[in-house]
Amino acid sequence: MTSHVVMVPPGTRNTALDAEFVRDRFSVLAFAFPLFWLAWYRLWIEALVLLAASVAIALAAAKSGSPAISVFATAVSFLISVYVSLEGPGLRLAALRRRGWTDAGIFDAATVEDAAIRFYAETGGGPKMADVPAPPRKAMQPVPAVRNPSDTLALGMLGMPDGR
Repeated sequence: MTSHVVMVPPGTRNTALDAEFVRDRFSVLAFAFPLFWLAWYRLWIEALVLLAASVAIALAAAKSGSPAISVFATAVSFLISVYVSLEGPGLRLAALRRRGWTDAGIFDAATVEDAAIRFYAETGGGPKMADVPAPPRKAMQPVPAVRNPSDTLALGMLGMPDGR
C-alpha cells in the first residue's frame, strides 16, 4: 500500500471536493523525465533549478572534453533523476504548503481513488445527494403478452403440460 497525503486548498473545510491527493512513492515518469514532471506539477522554481544544473553540467562536460568529466556528468544527471523521482512528492507537498494549502490527513491505499474514498468516508465529505444528478430514466418498453407456457417449445421440462 502507498501513503497518500491529502491537501486541501486555503479557505475550505477538510471535506473539500477539490482536495489534492499526493502519492508518496517512487515515480517512474519523474525518473525518466524529471524536468517535464516538475513542470507538469507546476513546480516552477524546482524546474528552473534543475534546468540550470543540467545546463551547467552539460557545459562543464563539453568544455573539458575529458572522458572522466563526461562520466561524472552522466552520474550526476542520473543522481538528479533519482532525487526527483524519490523526493518529487515531497517537493509537491512543499509547493502546496507555500501556496497556503493545509494537510488534511494521510491515508494508506492502493490507488488514489481508494484514498479518496477513505478520506471522504472519514471526514463525511464528498458530494451530497442533492449535488449528484439523477441518472437518466429509461423509456418504458412494452411488455409482451404472456403466453401459455404449454404453447411454446422449450428444452428440458419447462414446457411440460403438467407443470413439472
